[in-house]
Amino acid sequence: MEAGVSTEYSYTCTGKYSIEELNFHCHNRLGHGQLNMLQAFGKSCNPYFIALGQTFSGKELLGTAKALGFGTETVLTSNMIGSSGTLPTLQQLKLPAEQANFSFGQGVLTATPLQITRMTCAIAGNGTLPAVRLVRGVTENGRTVLREETGLSETGISADTAQFLRRLMCYTAADEDFQGMPAHVSMGAKTSTAQTGRVDESGDEYCHGWVTAFFPADCPQYAVTVLAEDGGYGNQTAAPVLRQIAAAIMGL
Repeated sequence: MEAGVSTEYSYTCTGKYSIEELNFHCHNRLGHGQLNMLQAFGKSCNPYFIALGQTFSGKELLGTAKALGFGTETVLTSNMIGSSGTLPTLQQLKLPAEQANFSFGQGVLTATPLQITRMTCAIAGNGTLPAVRLVRGVTENGRTVLREETGLSETGISADTAQFLRRLMCYTAADEDFQGMPAHVSMGAKTSTAQTGRVDESGDEYCHGWVTAFFPADCPQYAVTVLAEDGGYGNQTAAPVLRQIAAAIMGL
């Protein structure tokens, strides 16, 4: 949307996307068939987003990632800073396979739960990345002895793009198979399963399970991200934790 590409972009998933001699497999090895963006987002179809990502330059993809706070440290207090994570370089993105990995959130890219939550806040709001503060200040005997400076919000994405992404996340959370939404709480959400390249004694790969969400859907007040490190699939390990947290918050 930021680059003016139609959100009606469609692609037929056959179960894999081939670049030179490399095959990028979909989690559905039989393929999803023809998908639009809404369907591809809900089904987490990697080949769809690889195909979509190949239509952009590395500079465009990297620019949007930076606008959403990736690759930048997050200042929590005056003496505590969240990691910047890593982004591929423009030189690396000249490799079609590296750009393919980046298009569905793997390869060189690393990110923190805090960065993912800021991105979710931008989507749930008007596209602006909120300022983050862990400690507002310090008091002693009722007297303020230190007050942290208020951080500045940053422009991330356009309000129209944020609105469209909210629609995608609400569509995904409404799926009956999604394990993260408690009863009587509406939300927008997205799960993710990040490969690590490490395997256990049985040869099964360790994966990080993710989910990020905002709720309530119609008037977002909260954003929560859960990372189940080496936990497996996001919908199986991270989403149930989100469900408990969201239910407890709304219960208050």
